[in-house]
Amino acid sequence: MKRQRVIVAVWKEKLTFTQSVSASKAIVRMTEKQEWPFEVAIAPNPFSYAGVADVVRGAPIRLCSQNVLWKAESGSYIGETTIEMLLEFGCNYIIVGHSERRLHFNETNDMIANRALAAINAGIRPILCIGDTAEDKEANRSREAITGQLRSFFEKLPGSVSHQDFLIAYEPVWAISTWRSGKLPPGQEVQELHAHLRELIGEIRTPDFADRVSLLYGGSVAPENAEEYMAQKDVDGALVGGASKTPESFIGTLQAGRLGFQNKV
Repeated sequence: MKRQRVIVAVWKEKLTFTQSVSASKAIVRMTEKQEWPFEVAIAPNPFSYAGVADVVRGAPIRLCSQNVLWKAESGSYIGETTIEMLLEFGCNYIIVGHSERRLHFNETNDMIANRALAAINAGIRPILCIGDTAEDKEANRSREAITGQLRSFFEKLPGSVSHQDFLIAYEPVWAISTWRSGKLPPGQEVQELHAHLRELIGEIRTPDFADRVSLLYGGSVAPENAEEYMAQKDVDGALVGGASKTPESFIGTLQAGRLGFQNKV
């Protein structure tokens, strides 16, 4: 079954405007003559978005926003990025519900679901991030945490919305480099986690619907593990954080990911 595949460089706030433009030029140069079994996307910080958009215009690089206003229409929300702003630059994807937004900015499941719905209604695919913390895992409440995040999203989703209209990224917070205290999960464990996620989606919707949803992985993906992770049956791409801060590291991740897709189980 063919699902949407994409690997996204998520720069967070790590690169300045000048660094973002320089890095995006290098990524365009290093990817344009190669074939990839997935889309390549860049998620710059809002301040750098326009500069990166100018660089990738005409190149086979997709634009991804790190966030979007949770309201359907503009209002008095200082510091927020609106749908209109993103449409002006040809945005393809919007990340919503990232673990750092949930943790540091106290974003609720309801607010995140509204962000996702605003994107869908505008014809932009949201990448809904869900995940469990180390505390959830140790207390055996990972299923409860993930199910709550999923249900909040699907309860707001009109029946007319297709599996092609959004993607879901599983972020085990306990495996992200910023918070990690132990070893990264091996590929087989990631596969089991994604298969379990499809099972949860199937319980909320239908198994067939769940089989068609694209699932990305977002737990410290890097050149050293991208091949193993992307080779798993239920992994359709990745959000790449720390390993995307330099063009060379991101390209190495893409190349490893390509091998993984070519050898997919």
